[in-house]
Amino acid sequence: MEAPSSKRCSPVARIAGPAVVIAAILAAVVVNQSAVHWRENAADSQLFAYYGWCVSQGAVPYRDVWDNKPPGIWWLNAAAFVACGEGVAGEVLVSAAALIVALGALSGIIATTHHPSALWIGLPAALVMLTQIHFECGANRTETFVVACECVGVLALCRWRRRGRLAWLLVAGAACGAAPWFKQSGLGALAACTVVVAATPPSMPALGRLSRWRAIGLFLAGVAAAQAPPITVLAAQGALEDAAYAIVGFNRDAIAAAGAAPIPFQSVWLNRALLARLDLTLGWAALSAAASVASLRRACSRGGEPRAHGLFGVASVWLGVGLLAISLSGGHQAYHYQPILPPLTLLSVDWLGRVAGARGLG
Repeated sequence: MEAPSSKRCSPVARIAGPAVVIAAILAAVVVNQSAVHWRENAADSQLFAYYGWCVSQGAVPYRDVWDNKPPGIWWLNAAAFVACGEGVAGEVLVSAAALIVALGALSGIIATTHHPSALWIGLPAALVMLTQIHFECGANRTETFVVACECVGVLALCRWRRRGRLAWLLVAGAACGAAPWFKQSGLGALAACTVVVAATPPSMPALGRLSRWRAIGLFLAGVAAAQAPPITVLAAQGALEDAAYAIVGFNRDAIAAAGAAPIPFQSVWLNRALLARLDLTLGWAALSAAASVASLRRACSRGGEPRAHGLFGVASVWLGVGLLAISLSGGHQAYHYQPILPPLTLLSVDWLGRVAGARGLG
């Protein structure tokens, strides 16, 4: 039997906690959206909105309008124009919705993988990191929607590892698989989740009667499910070959024309000034990572479950692959680094979450 309910939260507390989180997220989004759509460097956002308007009027992507980005952002803007009509309202709607989803999912990751009290440490960090105008967070850019998809994918993975429900594994695959349809470099969460699913020890309750290979198969089935609709639509419009060249071939040719692929992390190093605003966060993340590794070593020496299979492992791979993808794409604008902000936030609060009573994924 359970202990008496003296330690249970009262009904008021159970309602007040989520209400405070929702109110804080909405307030942060309002502040962000009131500024980000009227910044000086809004050319790409307006271009994506224009292409979305063209698609809403019947234009076929890569045949009537062309860009070297995947079509996800065009379709999303087209839906916004259908829903809101002409004007900036549709752009604000989809951007604000993506930011709310990202912040809600990131908060959910912290709450799922740590003691509930850790959320009050992680939430302020998430609100600050994911609403920065310097990185154009919340703008009508591909990175904004990549971040939303990746955060949902990692949250679903964490929920699967905690609860063992297979539906979460499919959602994780679908969300991670959708991210590259907004930008080709949106591979960090996909790689991280794949590694974590593959590394799940047989003793984990999440596997249940599943073998590790069947779990990987279910995750990849979710990834495949995210590929089917856009491929089907492009094929039906006769634009699949044009899309393949724009998304893959053109970028490959552009790199070849430049002489060679950039050295991994070269652009990150050469554009170090763009990360200047992350100096404090990077330093704290490094300290947090060191503390997490020390905690991992202690757990292993005592025969515990390796923590690297939990949040620390997910965030580390997510950050590393994200940085690698940015560097190989030659990213040199601040907004290119937006997809690394969620894993950087998680690494920064992971150790504090442990101190607050963490109960990690392992």
